[in-house]
Amino acid sequence: MARYTENVLNIITLLEKEIIKGKTDTQRLIDSTRQSNDIDMERLFKETDLNKKFESSCKENLVNSEFNGQKDFSKDFDRSKDKIREKLEEISSVEGFISFKDEKFPLIISQSEESPKSTPKEHGQLSLNFDEPQENNKKQDKIEISSKLEKDLPLILAYKGDLNLLAKKNFRVAVIGLLNPEKDIQKLEKDIVAQFRDKDAIIISGLALGCDTIAHETAFKEATVAILPSTLEDILPKENEGLAKDIANNGGLLISEYYEKAKDQWKFIGRYIDRDRLQAMFSDIVILTASYTEKDSKGDSKKDSGSRHAMNKAKEYGIKRGIVFDEKLWFDDSTQSQFRLNKYLLLERFKDIDSNDDELKNNNTLTQIKEKIKQEKNKQETEEKMHKLIDEISKEEYLKIVGLIKNSKKIEDFFIVERDCQELIEELKNKKD
Repeated sequence: MARYTENVLNIITLLEKEIIKGKTDTQRLIDSTRQSNDIDMERLFKETDLNKKFESSCKENLVNSEFNGQKDFSKDFDRSKDKIREKLEEISSVEGFISFKDEKFPLIISQSEESPKSTPKEHGQLSLNFDEPQENNKKQDKIEISSKLEKDLPLILAYKGDLNLLAKKNFRVAVIGLLNPEKDIQKLEKDIVAQFRDKDAIIISGLALGCDTIAHETAFKEATVAILPSTLEDILPKENEGLAKDIANNGGLLISEYYEKAKDQWKFIGRYIDRDRLQAMFSDIVILTASYTEKDSKGDSKKDSGSRHAMNKAKEYGIKRGIVFDEKLWFDDSTQSQFRLNKYLLLERFKDIDSNDDELKNNNTLTQIKEKIKQEKNKQETEEKMHKLIDEISKEEYLKIVGLIKNSKKIEDFFIVERDCQELIEELKNKKD
């Protein structure tokens, strides 16, 4: 039986009854509970906006009592919560559930220094504890979430394995990419991941086929985290059920935001996109092995471009990004098309460099390229131009841009990851320390 807290029960019930639905409601829940270390349902029942949502979700079982002029939904809510409790206690493949308000949750949001201390009631038989005994150490080892990212916060996590792998002290590297990389790209990724692995990196990925699988299998099993778009009971893809079990049973970690299957196809698809944001949120750097662009996949559904979601979220969150570069494979007829997203992101980052930058002004070739990809009137026109330029930029011009970004002392958010990346790894680790 999985272990869970009262906070978990309350949050799942809020989600199940669609009282919390979407980013706006997530932010409202965070704001409403910021001054407390647990979910104070009595307080939530009294909040005007939420009270209206409780009323619409509990119409059938309203108790005819009121406080402060508002109806009392606590008994109806408790009935629903009991049903959730029964569901959770039937789950055997999950080690535990943990909520964003629980002390052991690996992410931390801004909170009043005067917030009252509380210990939510825990249910089940398994421990949720981190190893660090000191309270200050626990807080310092959480991944800090800025206020502008709170809307994307996972409210609960199901997990199996070692939650300590997500601790802030660890060097956490997400490695993502195609479902069907060519063999030469597979070998390139293995070489790169092995170097990060040997420098004690925790390798994070999404358990998908292709590049995700390579990342997990190349990492030490006790040092990899798989973030799933499915429940931990219904591992997807089915081909990686054995890999998931291997990770969980050998010191690694499986996590998911879900305790039951998606209710429709649209929600099922959305879970893959939501999973990708967590790959960025839990990482120090997100590295793209290879991928097609979104436009490529719209033209041919077999061309996978899902990696763009994690790369875009990393940029939004201020998380470092890296793209794998190999001069031979980037321009070889058999592999170059699978690096189109890498090239697009390279041009996008180059476009954002200040035109007055000394390293740019003193290089005529780079100045000419910059003129080609200057900002258009709107985002759509700019993206259209960027996609055209992927094929129009010459090999020589790409190499100039790669060289500029690789050697720049000013660019600290975007990195070129090559087959021999020992120096880069040391640089990234030193910046983290």
